[in-house]
Amino acid sequence: MKKILALCLFLALTTVYFSGCAGQGVPSAPDTDVSLPPEESETVPPAENPENPDSQSPEAPLFERGEKQGKTYVSKRLGFSFTPAASWDMGDDIDLADLMGISVSELKTLSLETHPVIYDMYAYDTVAKSDVMVCFEKLDLSAEEYAEQTKAWIRERNPEAVIDESVSVSLGGETYVSFRLLVSGGESGESFSQTYCVRKLNDGVMAEIIVTAVAVSADEIFSWFETLPS
Repeated sequence: MKKILALCLFLALTTVYFSGCAGQGVPSAPDTDVSLPPEESETVPPAENPENPDSQSPEAPLFERGEKQGKTYVSKRLGFSFTPAASWDMGDDIDLADLMGISVSELKTLSLETHPVIYDMYAYDTVAKSDVMVCFEKLDLSAEEYAEQTKAWIRERNPEAVIDESVSVSLGGETYVSFRLLVSGGESGESFSQTYCVRKLNDGVMAEIIVTAVAVSADEIFSWFETLPS
């Protein structure tokens, strides 16, 4: 059960589409407005397409696996740590390999050239089935293009989906393009939100953070991210 939300939602809404495997449906959502807090976010003007300072840095690696230190995930590449609440668990390499459809031994030689989508962290609430995923994807798109194309794909398959406008959020001292989706009518009939945060790295690589919130707010979950010291 712990992978149901991650697989059915994240794969259906994001990675499957851009990996050329579109076709899965999206649960319908009620006509309800959901917005990121204005004090923590700033609307991104459609005409602007800001690049992040490290997006073209030749020194930055395409992909660098984070470390799991107990129940804390640390990503030097993304500049943050994530420590969930006590009721949460951290997925292990078996979970990550299962999400990618590879063997555990293949995790030691991961490359975005051979695995265009790499799941680096999966944390989940053992009680309410909320989860957080961090992944890297090989894509030649800006973060704004990625967000808009993802939203267009969702709306095409579910015209009643409630999707917020994109906003800017800060994680690990870097700016991400983020939007929130409200979903209802899942397998257990519960309502929850799913928030996407995307940032272009170097050479067409996208960093993606997806938060599925059930019985807890996405903003509380985002408060568990901490910027790493310089």
